Amino acid sequence: MVFLSVQTSGATGAATITGAYMSFEVGGTWTPDELLCTDASSSMVVERVVAVEGWPSRLRLRAPTNSPPFIDGWGLRQIALSFPTLGLSYTILSDCVGSADVCDCYVGSNYWVFSDTSYKFYEIPTTTTTSSTTTSTTTRTSSSTLTITTTTMSTTSSTTSHTVTSSSSTTTSSTTTSSTSSTSSTNSTTSTSSTSSTSSTSS
Repeated sequence: MVFLSVQTSGATGAATITGAYMSFEVGGTWTPDELLCTDASSSMVVERVVAVEGWPSRLRLRAPTNSPPFIDGWGLRQIALSFPTLGLSYTILSDCVGSADVCDCYVGSNYWVFSDTSYKFYEIPTTTTTSSTTTSTTTRTSSSTLTITTTTMSTTSSTTSHTVTSSSSTTTSSTTTSSTSSTSSTNSTTSTSSTSSTSSTSS
């Protein structure tokens, strides 16, 4: 379903007493002519709801056949088409008010419908669909804790406290301690051996 709105202009002679017929081009095929209105006064808005199988590409208007024949021109101010289901609305004939002499009748004007043998054609914009994608990125912050350990090492006569600031320092201190312990053990063994020798001699 589309909603067609046609407004009559306020120009001299713009009102009509016979109205007009309309049809839409859908998928390359024109729908049968339908009566748009039978009359319209100056500045009047004519509205029609039309059932179509798809979004139309063009609109055409023509005057009805009068008998006896006479010319009854219809002066237009603007034409709009909307499709409420999709929230679409287009102006397919812009407002002639504000443009010098555009509303007035002249040969070839798209604002005047007066022939029953030829149509006035109006292009309808093609509908478009816009897709929007939103990407959300989460940033995580990691927190690391560095623990500094204080180690106490003992020697023969004193106690020395060392603060370990890195793993390499710990390794060095450990090596030094091991070396000191080894030396002390060797000295103790040598002393014992010497004492045993002295006792044997005395005997």
